[in-house]
Amino acid sequence: MSALTARQAAFVRAFVETGNQTEAYRRAYGATGRTAEAAASRLMRNGKVAAEVAKHAKKAEKASIATVEELHEFWTTLMRDDGLEPRDRLKASELRAKAAGVFVEKREVSGPGGGPQQTQVVIARDEALAIARRKGEE
Repeated sequence: MSALTARQAAFVRAFVETGNQTEAYRRAYGATGRTAEAAASRLMRNGKVAAEVAKHAKKAEKASIATVEELHEFWTTLMRDDGLEPRDRLKASELRAKAAGVFVEKREVSGPGGGPQQTQVVIARDEALAIARRKGEE
């Protein structure tokens, strides 16, 4: 927490812990009531403090997102849990297999009656005029 005073650093730590700027200010500075509310609001507008809070919030967000390895471990744990219903274990194994690339779902898209898909090209007015001009020049 470079360039912050000791109390500002304490405020940042308390805010990251509680998520409440007034409570964080109370803990760091010992103020109470409306004074703590107003001072906490002012402190959160301080560029250095706000940047430090944002940095810690980003770290906390990254830590809360499951990694691919964690997902695989989770699905494997569910898949092997004899206490679960067979359908839940099967779904966990399916998700684990899909994520591992064991099988790939393929879908074929076709038009009415199984025929080819109808497509329509829409050209914007300005583009159509430019094409017409080029054809006239040829």
